[in-house]
Amino acid sequence: MNETPYVRLLTQLARHCNCDADRLLAGERTLINGTAFRFDHDEAESPDTLLVCCEYGDLPERQRTDAIAALLEANMLLFFNRGSESLFSLSPEDGKVWLLARLRLDRLTPQELSRYLAQTAEQARLWRRDHFLGPDRTDALPVAERPQPLGLGASFLQSRAIPS
Repeated sequence: MNETPYVRLLTQLARHCNCDADRLLAGERTLINGTAFRFDHDEAESPDTLLVCCEYGDLPERQRTDAIAALLEANMLLFFNRGSESLFSLSPEDGKVWLLARLRLDRLTPQELSRYLAQTAEQARLWRRDHFLGPDRTDALPVAERPQPLGLGASFLQSRAIPS
């Protein structure tokens, strides 16, 4: 049986990141740089792409609406400014926030994918800290007095995207 580009890339990534290739290929939740990732691929429907799912975590209890608004803003910025096939979503299974990104297999090396995963893990860590609400946002301020915009802005867009 021929090894597909998907199998080859994830097997090489596993060696590069010292991860279990079988877990990656099975689409199981795998920790990379302290953040959970899952990978998916549909050879019949989209043989040239890899779906990378990054678990950002739980929405904050007290600022849930603000955090959802920030994620919607992030989706718009991703769509218009990065030209990527990425979006934030809430998992229907566990209610956690996930970043879903569709990447082209023919443009990825294990090193590039590893860099992308490290950058994404760092973004997830930052999101868990302030939920893209910015450092000036506090629970103590009434909604009408909270600073705008939501705080994601250009800093999120400065991370290098994998070419699509």
